[in-house]
Amino acid sequence: MAEEADGLLRRAALSIRCLLHCVTRRSAGSFPRFISKTCWRAFEQDVTVKPPQRILPSLLAYCTCSANPVGTGWCSKLFGHRDYFLFELSDNICTALQLANFWQDVEIDLSRDRVYLPLEDMAQYGYSLDDLAARRTDDRCAR
Repeated sequence: MAEEADGLLRRAALSIRCLLHCVTRRSAGSFPRFISKTCWRAFEQDVTVKPPQRILPSLLAYCTCSANPVGTGWCSKLFGHRDYFLFELSDNICTALQLANFWQDVEIDLSRDRVYLPLEDMAQYGYSLDDLAARRTDDRCAR
């Protein structure tokens, strides 16, 4: 438990340093301020929202703040793109990657009392948080 908390604190400290660097740097190579502020909102949600987002619209909104700005930053600052169609494609890819990350870490997040699975989808298949907590796998999981 202490190692897990230490790792979380190190990741949070690194994230804060990166964000502060982006927010305070004003040179041509820095990320736009709106990207830094958006990422900061995602970090605040990670720390303050209990329980975490459990419906698809909330998960997607979280991705808009956490993952999508990274792709926008890569497109605009690193590659010089200003085409909003490319930003939209980047957002779709980044959202997909963030959701995949959530869903590959179900066991880890569950051990931390976090669930990033859309409850409405679980309910559609008759699968509950209690089933998840009990690690029940049956035909409902295969649908």
